[in-house]
Order: sequence, then structure tokens, then C-alpha cells
Amino acid sequence: MLDKARSEEKNLIHKYWKEAFHHQDGGSINAYFNHHYKDDESYVYRGNDGSIISSAQVRSKVLSLHDKKIRVSYITGLLTRPEYQGQGYMKKFMEALLDELSQKDIVTLLSAYEPKIFSNFGFEPVIEDYEYNINARSMFEFGIDGILLNPEAKDLKRVYETFTQHFTGYFVRTLEDFELLKKEYAAKNGKIVGLTVDNILVGYAAYIQHNGYVEVKECCYDKSGTLMQLMSFVSRGQTRVILTTTTAEQIRKLYPESRRVKRPFLLGRINDQELFERLYHIRILSAYSAFHAYGKPLFNRDNQ
Repeated sequence: MLDKARSEEKNLIHKYWKEAFHHQDGGSINAYFNHHYKDDESYVYRGNDGSIISSAQVRSKVLSLHDKKIRVSYITGLLTRPEYQGQGYMKKFMEALLDELSQKDIVTLLSAYEPKIFSNFGFEPVIEDYEYNINARSMFEFGIDGILLNPEAKDLKRVYETFTQHFTGYFVRTLEDFELLKKEYAAKNGKIVGLTVDNILVGYAAYIQHNGYVEVKECCYDKSGTLMQLMSFVSRGQTRVILTTTTAEQIRKLYPESRRVKRPFLLGRINDQELFERLYHIRILSAYSAFHAYGKPLFNRDNQ
């Protein structure tokens, strides 16, 4: 049956995450449980003996979509324990969970684990991104003037809000969100570096350091020159940079020799199509058409 996790089960769920997501950990699991985990956001599916079979975190987010702010539910950390897999428990869990979430949220989002699997529950890719693989030697060389190693959360928030004015489909972030983001990247051997002009922050890059390369997971900036300066700095001493961007940003013009792949980032489900159409005064055929209705490019970098 569907249930909320008990406070004393946090360590147990942490253990299940370590087992299920060990291949993509890199410190992110500990960071999540240290900074993001909340008992009231933790759903489980229990067996007859009360043991946890499946679990998921459901975070309530504010989504900016087509110039309106709407509350959505965001599912992450979805798992079924290995000994129960292949027995239909995930289907039962998802059906029960979505039935509950549909009563309160017009839209439910899901990290893009396996799009084909979750299409059975009404999900489809609504936001995609490009992942660029860039040879560090192809980066333009800039000095370090203006580079800021530890930007303040309030300045990161301002840059984020300025950058996202050009997009739709992003989550509204609070000052606390940026404080947590800084702690999260530090826990994953990552950093957030900024660029200032006349002592004003004009861009930032959030990245994770690996052996010989860096992953830039989020970059917000005022103009392409700012992006290039940030990339120049984070690429120092590296062989390559993996840069994730929206599908609208013209990165190939800056780095023509880069290789890129398109990946689904968020899956979406419209829980109440009639209500969505009344709210936005449009007709939609699917979650994809709902998110792409007005042609404005989509941005979303939140995976927690």
C-alpha cells in the first residue's frame, strides 16, 4: 500500500538509494539526504508486513510556464528494491502515487530515467537538453580578471532570474535554494564560479570536477562572452569540458568542433487536461504540446 515514510526510516531509505544508484553517486546521494530530504516528501509502497518495497521523493515546486506560476509535483529517487523487481510493484506504486498527486497538482514531473517505461503512466519528454563535449584546447584563453570563486547566493539568484526571463519551463528558486545548491556542489567535488563586471555578477557556472575533465551542469550568463570566459576558467588543466545547455543556445557557433547529443531531461504528465486548457486558454494534445505551446525555449536544470 502507498504510505509516507516514517522519520526513523530515513537511514534505511538512504541505504536503498546507495544500493540502487551507486553507479551515479559521486557524493550526490549524501548531499541529497543531508540538504534536501524531508520526511513529508518521502513516499513508500509497503508490503503486507509493513516493509518498504518501493520509494520515491516527491517535491513540491513552483514552475514558471508560459508566464504563469503553477505548483507542480516533482518525482525523483524512484526505486524498487532489487528483490522485488519484476513483480509488478513499481506499477502498483506509480498508479497509487499518481492518483494521489493528481488530486492536488495540475502537472507532475519526473526525472528522465527511462522515458519509454514511464510513457505507460502518461509521461513523455517535455524538456530536452544538449550535452556538448568540448576539447579544452579549443577554448578561447582569457585572464582571470573578474572571476569570483564563491559568489553569494543573492547574486546567483539575480543572475538566474535575469537569464531565465528568456525561457519558460523553469523552477522558481528561493535564496535558500541557492544556499543549498552551493552546499550540494561542494559535497559532489564541485564548485560554483562567477564572473563580475564592475563588481557586479553577470554570470556563473556550476560544475563538477572529474579526473581530467569537468562537467558544467548549469551556466547562466548575460552574453556569449561571459559564457566563454567562464568556460575558459573551468577548463584550465583539463582535457575536455562537458557542457549541458538548453537546445536553444547557439553553442556550436562558439565551439564549432564540439560534439553534442540531445537528451531528455524532464518527463511531464498533465494530470487534468481540461483544467490546464482553461488556465492557459489553449487546446493541447499531450504534455509535450502543453510545454511547447507558445514556442518560447525551455530551460530547466533542477534534478532535485
